[in-house]
Amino acid sequence: MSATSQGSTIKLDLASQFGHEKPEISIHFATLEEAGSFVRSYAFNEGKSVKRNKGTRNYKKWLCTSTAEECPWFVTLSRKRETTSKGSEVVRGRKKKKKLSHVPDNAWYISKLDLQHSQFCNSVVEMTSKYLVEQPGFKAAITEGHSTSMKRVVNNVKTFHGVDMQKQPALVYRAIQSEKEKQKVDPTVEYRRLPSFFQVFERKTLDRVFAVNWTLVGDFLGLSWLLARWC
Repeated sequence: MSATSQGSTIKLDLASQFGHEKPEISIHFATLEEAGSFVRSYAFNEGKSVKRNKGTRNYKKWLCTSTAEECPWFVTLSRKRETTSKGSEVVRGRKKKKKLSHVPDNAWYISKLDLQHSQFCNSVVEMTSKYLVEQPGFKAAITEGHSTSMKRVVNNVKTFHGVDMQKQPALVYRAIQSEKEKQKVDPTVEYRRLPSFFQVFERKTLDRVFAVNWTLVGDFLGLSWLLARWC
């Protein structure tokens, strides 16, 4: 399975990051960058990828990347223009009907959309370093005191998610370096990785898990014993 197919990747938590689980009319974002990140992340969760049309200064459109046929999927974002003191939108010197009062001036909001893909849509997900670091298989591979080599990470991601990152070393390297920096800044990051280990364990037989991860489990047990001695 290539790095551009979803396989058994874990969906991103859009509600926590953006406040919304899926695109809907009138939801808004402070910047175009944030809006685009939301649309791409939603596509990732759906096992698809999207591209942005050139558009205009106040109008941008994301389309499905399917090449088999014209897929109707799209999300359009518009930027709310300056409003008068009475709440009417100003457009080329004219006052427009009051609307979208909940959207701040210059914010980007979803104005149109169609989230239905065509029957023969062949768009596939595009893995990025941002999405890669969210996968349990990757998190389980990046543990202090253990090898964080490219080979270990690539093998872990392929074993647990069916995604082959071997031909994207630069992407994997960026993800590894990003996680290493987080570990330096936040010493509690290792403890937050425990759920990732449990998810990985559930996906494999007990024999395979103990064979591959016995050293890691031993380290945790040893740490617990030392803490007990100190307390």
